[in-house]
Amino acid sequence: MAGSRDKNLIPEDVKPPKNDSFDLIIDPWLDCVFQDGSKKTMGIRGVLADAHEINALAFDDPMQDPAVFRTLLAVLYRALDPLTVDDWKAIWSSGRLPSDRLDAYFDSHADDFWLHGASKSFMQTMSAEPNSALKPLSSLIPTPTGLGTMFPNVTGDAANKMSCPQLARWVITCNSYDRCAAHSGFKGDPEMRNGISYASMPYLGQLAVVRLKTSSLFRDLMLALVPLDSGFFTSMQNEPETVDDLYSPTSLRELSAGVPSWEKPDLTPGHDGTAKSKLTPDTVEDCLTWRSRRIKVYYDGDGEGEPAQVLLSPGQHVTLEDQQGLEPMAAWRARQEKKDSPVHWAPVRYSADKAFWRGLSPLLAATSSTIPPMTLRWASKLCDDGILPAGYVGHVTVETCRYDSSMSSLVTDFLVDKVDLPLKIVNDLKLTRVVTDAVSLAENAVKAYGLMVQRQRVASGEDMETANAERQTRQSIAYRTVGDKFMEWLPQVASMDSPLLEWWEIMSRNVKDMAEDYVRQATPNAMVGKMVGKTLYSAAAARTTFYASMNAMRKEINETTAEEQ
Repeated sequence: MAGSRDKNLIPEDVKPPKNDSFDLIIDPWLDCVFQDGSKKTMGIRGVLADAHEINALAFDDPMQDPAVFRTLLAVLYRALDPLTVDDWKAIWSSGRLPSDRLDAYFDSHADDFWLHGASKSFMQTMSAEPNSALKPLSSLIPTPTGLGTMFPNVTGDAANKMSCPQLARWVITCNSYDRCAAHSGFKGDPEMRNGISYASMPYLGQLAVVRLKTSSLFRDLMLALVPLDSGFFTSMQNEPETVDDLYSPTSLRELSAGVPSWEKPDLTPGHDGTAKSKLTPDTVEDCLTWRSRRIKVYYDGDGEGEPAQVLLSPGQHVTLEDQQGLEPMAAWRARQEKKDSPVHWAPVRYSADKAFWRGLSPLLAATSSTIPPMTLRWASKLCDDGILPAGYVGHVTVETCRYDSSMSSLVTDFLVDKVDLPLKIVNDLKLTRVVTDAVSLAENAVKAYGLMVQRQRVASGEDMETANAERQTRQSIAYRTVGDKFMEWLPQVASMDSPLLEWWEIMSRNVKDMAEDYVRQATPNAMVGKMVGKTLYSAAAARTTFYASMNAMRKEINETTAEEQ
């Protein structure tokens, strides 16, 4: 039966690439927006050479941005390897990336960057052979329908007839964010059952990418390029033999960023780990270029035509648990299954159900339960060292892919959020407490307002469930209003004498205004009220309870402030 099935695996009119073509180093595939407003499409060499003149890269879909950015970062780590603090400072002072070192790398690895290669193709597994029918190119787009992105730039036939630049971007993105649905198996896959193999969550799907965005691609890359000897890559340290070794520079093994996936041999069946026994990255390059999927593109004609179909199968299963000393762009939260069990660190992800500013604590100073991203800790150190201004406010961007709850078989949305964060907070436990307390105050105040709304609705004659729906709606509106005020307050927090008191005045005034507006809308029935059990529900009683909660919060702030002084 297997033999008869094999006959139709690859249509006669498509083949793997016959010749090397489309050089990602030189051929244009990255759309650049320059600081003077002009636009140009370039290859990797041109983008990195002109990074100091480029404002940002433009993409078909937001999820391509972090995936491609990390690929460029991997190129830099490899070309500059081993990147030390002194190297970093020299490059930063020069204001541009070192073309000589980049050119030397590209010249020595020219064969690794062919998008279509007869023996090797970028971020693809050319030795993989399909065990079932090939898929349309739209399978590389990790969206619910597979026919286009959640954004209207690539839809319909365009998703199945990709240009080479589009294909390059989606190969990288699919490897980073592919969904976990059943995939076509490949020959030799020990996990395959009935021609189907299940892929686990890809690397970037497991975390939220945290980075600083500026108006310069050069600065964006440099602020994410944490030197290997900075002290943040803790997993690169040998076990100390003596106490003196703890303080000796020689306790660091020979520094290396490792080897990116495009320089490695093809994945070998049976060495991918399993869903129950996953692999972990060993180097920075592993983190940035992990091979989550096997991808192999087939072409029209005799392998010399346009991209036509694709093999998309599972790659290496990976877990990021306890990788806080190696993965540079994730925040971490402590996780303990039982009281006496070991504490493990898991990368933070964010939900569309809760605004980013409400989950800000993992980006702030390290505590017993959270660790900020290495990128923010490095940037904060640059402020301490005087390389960035002491009061530098970083434009922190967080990007995360969300999957459905059914085995993560569908991508439901891609979240991009941002906050202007004074980097001083990342090293300051006192300011971290101020910010986390401010978030808690806002949440408690909004909940008090929502409870007032629910009680007023019950007083007007609604049942508890219907009133609760209105409560949730009004709380969502309040969170948006308060969130806007929080974003205005946060950049100034490090320069305020009493930041928590100032936040209370701003936030409570807005929440109280919303509460008074809602009370004025009370119906006659709500004004009279009604008994539910032994409790009187009325607009006046709901308002009194709301203000009692707000006064209790204010009293607590006064006590906390008095203790600190």
